[in-house]
This record gives sequence, C-alpha cells and structure tokens, in this order.
Amino acid sequence: MSLRDILTSNTSSDPNESWKDFSVFKINTQSLVANVLKTNLGQVIAKTGLTDVSGGSTYNMTPSDLINAVFYSNSSSDIQLNLPTLSSVLSYLAGVGIPFTFNMSFKICIANGGSATLTLSNSLDSSWGMIVNNGVGANETAEYTVLINSPSLAFVLGGSNPGLISGSKEVDLVFDGVNVGMTYTGGVKPLLFYKILGKLIFYSVLISLTLKGSSSGTATIINLPKTSDSNNIVGNLTTSNVAIGGSFIDFSSRVNANSQSIGLFQGGNLQPLTVLTDANFQDNSVVNISGFYYSV
Repeated sequence: MSLRDILTSNTSSDPNESWKDFSVFKINTQSLVANVLKTNLGQVIAKTGLTDVSGGSTYNMTPSDLINAVFYSNSSSDIQLNLPTLSSVLSYLAGVGIPFTFNMSFKICIANGGSATLTLSNSLDSSWGMIVNNGVGANETAEYTVLINSPSLAFVLGGSNPGLISGSKEVDLVFDGVNVGMTYTGGVKPLLFYKILGKLIFYSVLISLTLKGSSSGTATIINLPKTSDSNNIVGNLTTSNVAIGGSFIDFSSRVNANSQSIGLFQGGNLQPLTVLTDANFQDNSVVNISGFYYSV
C-alpha cells in the first residue's frame, strides 16, 4: 500500500471519521494511520519515493513536487515548506505537455514523524492566495489541496482557514430521486463537509453502503449546501466495489447546473461520459467525492 493509499483510505468503521480524498480539513493522526507511518517508515519510503525534507529549516518545492507530492520529516527542528512560484508551475506544465485547466488542483500529503512542526508557506509567491500557517505538528499527517482557478489566483486548503465558513450537511445517494431500502455504513446518512467563501464552495463526502436497496435509475448525490449556478464543474470521484461498464476506464463526478445535486459518471478511453446507475452499485459500494462549485 502506498503512502497516498494509507493517507486516503478508510481506516475507520465510522464513516464520519473516514479519510477524505479531497480534505479541506487537517487530518489528526491519533489513529492507526500514525502507527502505520511510524512503524513502517522504511518500507513506505522505499516503495513510494517519499521526499524527505528533514535536512534543513526550509524546503523549496519544485513545480514537479506538486505532481503527486508526498513529503516526510523526522526532524526535531521546525521546517517551512515553500510552494514554488505560480509562473514556474505554469511553465513546467507547458513543458511536460500537461494542459492548464480552470479547476486544476494538486494534492500535497505531509507525514510528520519528527518532534517539530512543518508549515506550508507562500513566501516564494504570494499569489498562492490562502495559506494555512498553523502547520502539521509532531506525529501528525495532513493532506492539502492546492487549487488553481486562474493564472494568478489559487487557494491552499487545509486546517482552519480565516474567512471561510465551514460546516457539514447530510446528503443522500439516490437512483432517479429515491433510495428505497438503502442503508449506509453505521446506519446514518453520510455527511458532506464543506467550506464556503462567497459563492465558491468546496466539498468532500464519503458514501459507504451496506445495502443499495431496490430503487433503480440514474445515480445522484442530493442535498448540497447551496444551489449551483449554470456551470457543470467536474469533481473527483474514487470508488470501491462500483462496477465500470464496457470499455470505460475511469469515474468522474459533476455538480449539476442550477441544482443541489452531483451527477456520477464513467468515461475515458475516447468514450463519452455516461451516467452511473443502480446497476453499477452493490451492497458494499463506496464512493468518495470532492471538488468545488459556484452558487447562484
């Protein structure tokens, strides 16, 4: 299992304590994950090429560090992780043939096995908009998402962010609007966690089924915190025990326009996006969804 898998896997039987693929909240590691990271550190580094940043008081990230970046420290001194300049990131993406997109994001996983603090900083380029400076403490892990939503503005989400409204809300997975007989892990509806900045809404939700029920039709997540505008913004979707059909090769999600719902899709391999239905799900299916959208 890779470190990213360890950081984002469901390590708890309680769905409200599950790791989130898009985490706008700092992850506290008073759990199995901390023990796994510390006990198996040598194996983790050998298997993942984990970047050890323990050698000094600062570490300046390169643009390539933002591609599946995973960092570790076992230092007894505080370390500042500096994000690269935004212009260098855009130049790097162009040089390696990765097209810039409006909602491009990068994940930064940090595992701190030392006795000091690792802090994420925008000291090299203040155009990284909102930086969380409370740091990753001793024996903690965290996952941050760096989101570029224009060539000159970005957000770094993680921990507590001044100016953001945080909350959670119960949501439902439905098939053509209903879910007769469906039950969730733990017997409670899944919670969608969100942060709101003006009309910009970031969200993350893990839905774990024990019974999918008898309803049929198109799969949708309903009851988002605010009604979306007229744009369909694509989000992340990872799954477990969800069938993929035909020659499709991946999953995606999309906040439906002018709604409080998320559509679930399969696609790729030069195939058009096709909605997921009850036929793709089974009694132990899990979907993990994250992204952002704009409200009306």
